[in-house]
Amino acid sequence: MIKGVIFDMDGVLFDTEKLYERFWIEAASRYGFTMTAEDVASVRSTDAKLACKILKQRLGGTFDYDAVKKLRIRLMQDFTRSNGIEVMEGVYELLAYLKKHDIRAALATVSNRQRAEEFLKQGGISQYFDFIVAGDMVVNAKPDPEIYQKAAKGLGLPCESCIAVEDSYNGVRSAFRAGCRVIMVPDRDVPDEEMRKSCYRIVDHCAEIIPYISEPYKTVTLHF
Repeated sequence: MIKGVIFDMDGVLFDTEKLYERFWIEAASRYGFTMTAEDVASVRSTDAKLACKILKQRLGGTFDYDAVKKLRIRLMQDFTRSNGIEVMEGVYELLAYLKKHDIRAALATVSNRQRAEEFLKQGGISQYFDFIVAGDMVVNAKPDPEIYQKAAKGLGLPCESCIAVEDSYNGVRSAFRAGCRVIMVPDRDVPDEEMRKSCYRIVDHCAEIIPYISEPYKTVTLHF
């Protein structure tokens, strides 16, 4: 029986992955580096240490990861504080359903806690979450299962009693390895064969998850 739902943040709750892509590329350009959407995708849902290693391999050893990231954060913060943050389709409906049926909700994001709390507040959904695990609260980032294990523990539940809602390859891997029942809501990452095998369901938006909470073992056709 499903007793909890654990959400990734960027690309699941908020339409922010396109902003990360935009401002990574812009920040890198200001430092003289040509970063592509594929380069940004290569570090999606990873921690700073691994992202730095990957981007130096792709863009060259002189790539100043810390400086570019610092500028990317500032550019994105300026944009979201001026323009707000867009909540993904179906999020309000799913969160309201969970609250109504006393199903606990947690956040498991690679973003730091301060940014996560700011985004939840900006999106008007902070009241729906019982527990938060952020990237600065774990030793090993996604795809390691630690963040989902901690989120489930924070809810007082085993991972097997939780649905994990993810949009990225590394997020799906993390949740699957933790033992959660993974539902993917694709955003930038198109589901491949590994994702199909790792996910319980693949849906178009969060509201489509509701039937799988009330009847989580119902056999239905996957949505690709």
